[in-house]
Amino acid sequence: MRSRWPILALLCVLASLLVPGIASAHSAVGAENRVWAFDLQGQVHVAGQRALTLDLHEGCELAEYDSASGSLLAAKGGALVVRNPISRHAAERLAERGITRGMAEKAIEKGTQYYDRMHGTISHVLEGGMASGKTLQIATNPATGSVVTGVIRSRFNPSVLLPNGTPRFVPVGQ
Repeated sequence: MRSRWPILALLCVLASLLVPGIASAHSAVGAENRVWAFDLQGQVHVAGQRALTLDLHEGCELAEYDSASGSLLAAKGGALVVRNPISRHAAERLAERGITRGMAEKAIEKGTQYYDRMHGTISHVLEGGMASGKTLQIATNPATGSVVTGVIRSRFNPSVLLPNGTPRFVPVGQ
């Protein structure tokens, strides 16, 4: 069977010329799904897998992402950043609360992690993460890593108890 990749790649290149910033193609190769992206910014759905937000910086011509293992296979000529996807609900809540994607990423990267027993999420808490000095709390889905919501608090109290008397927040990695 002949491969359709040369035709798909050509279509992607043409699409990137006509619609700058958006063009991609994917195919199952053996047990892995690969994404080839050309000057891509935005979300890519890989063979029914979750959406990945990709930023290909100037000069990056080719990127391959293995969705099965969640690892980057190659990025030639530039840098590729695979970010935590943000759910539609989270995007709305973050916008309402004045939380930018960069702030959410910083909380995920540098914040203290707690497992939230009430919601089944991982809360990334960055004390003083807001310009006002308030605490930024970003909740992510532990299975997918996607951002679920974001909250600004005057202070975070990890010793809150559930109605059954057990702690709501459990520190991760302690």
